[in-house]
Amino acid sequence: MAGMEARDHVSSGGGPPVTPRQAEVLFLIAAGRQNKEIALQLGLSVATVRNHVHNILVKLGVHSKLEAVSLSFRKGWVPPPHGSSDSLIPPGSPG
Repeated sequence: MAGMEARDHVSSGGGPPVTPRQAEVLFLIAAGRQNKEIALQLGLSVATVRNHVHNILVKLGVHSKLEAVSLSFRKGWVPPPHGSSDSLIPPGSPG
């Protein structure tokens, strides 16, 4: 299940002020996934993913996905890429 692996990559305790599901979405955004890809991977509708993205942006106090990912890298909530976005794909995930 991709969600469990994604949650493992977001630090506990000092993690982002978001729900576990939003943390999964944030991780996949950082991996370069589009909303449609995130929806397919997590078994959600694209509208639900958009709602999660909106709520993540509000909670983090940013205005774009790029800002959210940048903040996540700076705070250590999501590991930065090592050469390519493939390094951010959770183990066992398709793709």
